[in-house]
Amino acid sequence: MASFDHEALAAAATSVPGLRTAPDRLPERGPSTAAELIAQASCARARIIQHHFADLDASVVAEVQAAGIEVWAWPMANEEEARFAFESGAIGLMGDDVAAVVRVIRPND
Repeated sequence: MASFDHEALAAAATSVPGLRTAPDRLPERGPSTAAELIAQASCARARIIQHHFADLDASVVAEVQAAGIEVWAWPMANEEEARFAFESGAIGLMGDDVAAVVRVIRPND
């Protein structure tokens, strides 16, 4: 379950055992730090944090994922954006052009 409402996600996770929550990072845009992303995921009882692809920083992504929280990037609209997100180290890639994402993660297919 994904939302910008972190409190609602935490409540849902408490109510539904095993529910995976994925808060969207707040604020939606701008630079981020690993500490703030880890804190936001933790408050939402999540092991995932969603992040706008254009503001990803590979060192921040690595630190967050080393803490056991997956970074999912969104909303890539083309191959160039998907490549940027993939090269940042994000584990999840979400976008409307699925074929572009596949070309990035499996370039020889």
